[in-house]
Amino acid sequence: MRTFIIPTLGRLHNQITYNNMPESVQKRTHFVVQSHEADEAIHLFGAESVRILPPSINRIGPTRQWIWEEYRGTDHAVFDDDIKVTHRGTGKYVLSAEEDWKLLESTVDSWHKSDRPICSLGTTWAPPPPDPFSDNGRIMTNWWFSANLTHPLDWTRVPAGEDLDVVLQTLTAGIQNRISYDFLASVGGTNSAGGCSTWRNIDVHNESQRKLAALWPDFVKMSEKDVKSGPWKGQKKINVTLLCKKAYKSSQRNSVVDDIFA
Repeated sequence: MRTFIIPTLGRLHNQITYNNMPESVQKRTHFVVQSHEADEAIHLFGAESVRILPPSINRIGPTRQWIWEEYRGTDHAVFDDDIKVTHRGTGKYVLSAEEDWKLLESTVDSWHKSDRPICSLGTTWAPPPPDPFSDNGRIMTNWWFSANLTHPLDWTRVPAGEDLDVVLQTLTAGIQNRISYDFLASVGGTNSAGGCSTWRNIDVHNESQRKLAALWPDFVKMSEKDVKSGPWKGQKKINVTLLCKKAYKSSQRNSVVDDIFA
């Protein structure tokens, strides 16, 4: 049975993802919290639903690393704490009924069985493409892992871009992903109160994007734009484009070379 994991910070009383899950899914959900929020989390959700990070962990990258080491080799999904799941197929803006989640999970299960050990729901930030899913793309806000995936992953190399780094780590290792554009994740605004906003500013963000590009020069392209709204309004923000399909193709070329010289 799949476990859902929600790392959360500064938002214990505003759990959007959890509050929009059906009860059967809530019972399979674990909150991962920093030690200073442990007592309050246990008071709200019960000790059986709370996992407490070591006191030395206070950033999202090491948090995701801890989660990966704890749950690797199990069917699990890691969600940001501010997600509402939507379904284009039924027109439901918030997917909170039991039967809807059963369809969602059975869909992901079928993808795991067709050699897609990592799956994700596309976000509503931009109009989704017409196809119900796409393979080998950019993943953010939610990750669904198959129990069959035990590959070592490093979530700590890029402080405010760990998910993009892991996308490229997996694709260049020949591990495919599938992103749903039928089921979608509607998420909160960038750097909203709580979570990473407690330490991530525009300089941290931009430096992380530069580090990502330095790690993956063949698969990351940077651009800069003026932020028009939000807490970073009026500042210059670096955005990155990931060449995901090119990254996966590179793994296949390497496999061919390995086969020739095996």
